[in-house]
Amino acid sequence: MTATRTSHEVGRDVAHLAKGAVVPTTVADLMVATLKASGVRRVYELPGDSINGFTDALRRDGEVVWEHVRHVEAAAFAAAGEAAMTGQLAVCAASCGPGNLHLINGLFDANRTRVPVLAITAHIPREEIGGSYFQETHPQELFRDCSVYAELVSVPEQLPRVLEIAMRHAIERGGVAVVVVPGEIFLHYVGHDIRPAMIAPAASVIRPSDDTLAAAAESLNAAERVTILAGAGLVVYGLWEVSGGQICRRNQHDEPDKRRCVTYERVDRSHFRNSDGVGFCLGPCESEQ
Repeated sequence: MTATRTSHEVGRDVAHLAKGAVVPTTVADLMVATLKASGVRRVYELPGDSINGFTDALRRDGEVVWEHVRHVEAAAFAAAGEAAMTGQLAVCAASCGPGNLHLINGLFDANRTRVPVLAITAHIPREEIGGSYFQETHPQELFRDCSVYAELVSVPEQLPRVLEIAMRHAIERGGVAVVVVPGEIFLHYVGHDIRPAMIAPAASVIRPSDDTLAAAAESLNAAERVTILAGAGLVVYGLWEVSGGQICRRNQHDEPDKRRCVTYERVDRSHFRNSDGVGFCLGPCESEQ
């Protein structure tokens, strides 16, 4: 990337660009390309001063849709709703000061419901930070309590990696990631050797250790009366089905003759007192009354 310059210098360089003009790739272009490569198809936002460099990059791209909202707060709620419905990363953006402050209600909602949302929040010019600038806030601190990641980008070279880390946090941890970008950084040029990254969910398998499983199996095999407490969530999530006095584990091809089943009968609380004290829970058992 080029050397860091002030917002006024960068503004003069791009002021002449017209719609459809061929321009060197900017930081904002790289951000849009990374979002697109990662499956993002729309960004909810309201245009305005410090976020305009990012908005213009969306216009130049022409594929990632800019979803205009009537109020910034709606952008956060819309992104949270999309993430909840699709399970995929959703994105909202807002300008500096009170602009991005309006995102906070929707971001709290998204973070508490553990859905992946990326919030791109513009900031005042870097040279003005800490100088009681008009509408100055500290977004990386404001959003700390409603996010799994919040970071300020201080120089253009920092942004590609911070953006990737933020997206991974939102996707893998299920929550809100906030990237704070001073408005002039969106307009800085980047080198042609920088390629957008594709950030996708990683398929993780989490299970107890072999020793723990062996100990649990030994305990169950040694007991004469075993209680299975199966929560309703097993059926809701399609992992198991309950019918005909059996609990059956679904297999990949859903072949009935190859399902792993155990016989069960509905019991009352007294059964737990009369059992050997050995049992196990399948699924979110707190959902079962």
